[in-house]
Amino acid sequence: MARSFVNGTDAYIGTSVVNPQPFSIANWVYPTSPTTAGLSFGIGTLTGSHGSAIVGPANPSTANHWTVYLAGSIAADAGVALTLNVWSHCGFTAGTAVGWVAYTNGSQTASGANFATSTTTNPPLVGQQASGGFNYGGYVADCALWNVTLTAAEWAALAAGTRPNMIRANNLVVWYPLDGLVTNEPDLSGNGNNLSINFGSPGVAPIGPPFAPFTRPMRWTQGAILPVATPPILMPQIVT
Repeated sequence: MARSFVNGTDAYIGTSVVNPQPFSIANWVYPTSPTTAGLSFGIGTLTGSHGSAIVGPANPSTANHWTVYLAGSIAADAGVALTLNVWSHCGFTAGTAVGWVAYTNGSQTASGANFATSTTTNPPLVGQQASGGFNYGGYVADCALWNVTLTAAEWAALAAGTRPNMIRANNLVVWYPLDGLVTNEPDLSGNGNNLSINFGSPGVAPIGPPFAPFTRPMRWTQGAILPVATPPILMPQIVT
């Protein structure tokens, strides 16, 4: 499903991770109210590390645009305004070979040559900065960080509903589905960088993102996978 954040009230903080270089960072967002600068998901502080955010008039000047943040106080418009009360997939890839490239709903919407990121250890953050401020209001799901630059095809797959663990799983640094099943949200990347509540009490969103459906294989009662061949048709026995 997803987690719900009241603007200025709720936030998660995770176990600190070393900022990878290069990297890709992504999340699903469903903003429910305009915000001046709300951190949906990031690693470290907005101007001290990297992350993605839903922002309003503060930076940039167009309400509800989201912003690419990198170390060295680099903040750049991702090139598109997000619709309130609608799920959108946002994220960007960054590295010395590519600069930074932003993707919104599977399409490239902005890019830049500047690249700088801290190599220090910082905590993953969802909902606002560690010390408060940059408060996000709305729903968030499937926050993920990879230590590689994802391709355009992989960004399109994520926006089509493919889950992060199906995209270069061995390169996942953190993955927070934010299912709302337990209070402290687990990191399902396998790296154990679990989230705990930093402020307030994040709720469970009433609706989740449009994830791709998962179809379980048909099985016999005994548990074996149903063979492709059609089972034999049993004819009634004629008793004389």
